Amino acid sequence: MGEIKRLLPRLKSLSYRQHHPEMVQDIKPLIIAGTAACEEVKSGLKFNKILELVLLLGNYMNSGSRNGQAYGFEISFLPKLTAIKDVENKSTLLHYLVDIVEKNYSDLITFGDELTHCDRAARVSIDVIQKTLRIMDTSLRNLDVDLANNCNKQQCGEDDLFSEIMTPFAKEAKSQFELLQNMFKKMEGLYDDLADYYVFDKSKYTLEEFFSDLKSFKDSFYEAQRENHKIREAEEKSRRARDAREKAEKEKKERLARKKALIDMNADHTQEGVMDSLFEALQTGSAFSRDQRRRRQGGVNTGDDKKVPLLYRSRSRTAFTERDLPTTRVQH
Repeated sequence: MGEIKRLLPRLKSLSYRQHHPEMVQDIKPLIIAGTAACEEVKSGLKFNKILELVLLLGNYMNSGSRNGQAYGFEISFLPKLTAIKDVENKSTLLHYLVDIVEKNYSDLITFGDELTHCDRAARVSIDVIQKTLRIMDTSLRNLDVDLANNCNKQQCGEDDLFSEIMTPFAKEAKSQFELLQNMFKKMEGLYDDLADYYVFDKSKYTLEEFFSDLKSFKDSFYEAQRENHKIREAEEKSRRARDAREKAEKEKKERLARKKALIDMNADHTQEGVMDSLFEALQTGSAFSRDQRRRRQGGVNTGDDKKVPLLYRSRSRTAFTERDLPTTRVQH
């Protein structure tokens, strides 16, 4: 071990060779996601229409004030739409925006499909990528020095395979590093364009913060949509229940009205039947049957075991027989 020249630098280069694939795998997907997300935001027609509606709502709410005719707003304002609530503290400005989009601009409701890489880009840290690229650059430079100062086999012996193994690796690693550098520069350029387009300072508003706010807005938008649907379903359920109660009450009143009308009609028929029976009895004489006369002749019980004879008018006799006439003698 003591005879190996530049042992420590060699160990560092060997260590880098072990970690190089992992470092590439760590930052390459992030650069790809950040690049794709920047392109999606810039070209997303539906998303930019949503931003126009947000600006319109803001100007409408601020009408009459010095902020009533704003030409734009900061992207960082989007997540704050959930903090602006109505007087009843039940709904937010974002719920209102979702309602407007669904009713009048239904084609914009799928704007989230334009921002498919937004979630991944929210975890992209330019500082972390730059730090990793610097480590790779430094390690590759040190490797070049090690290879340049490496002794040949005659000097170091046949067992020294450092140059044989590390030279191909250095070539491949440099190619990957250059590719990552170019990809990162492209991503930075696209983010610079977004900073110019949406008018913000990229040094104060990092790519990670930018896409974190967009992700938060997108997630909150669709959460508000689900809440609006639940509210409408609850209102519809309440309306159906109210209609059912009103219908039941109406039917109950109608049944009671029909029942009352039927009772009144039966009462009228009963009274008419009694009068008809009475007239019939008078016409046939059944009202003056023997039983009726016998009851009348029997008198009325006054309660003191005395009967008071009933007074009634007998039929007048219009014919007299010979027996009924008194006998009269005529004297001569």
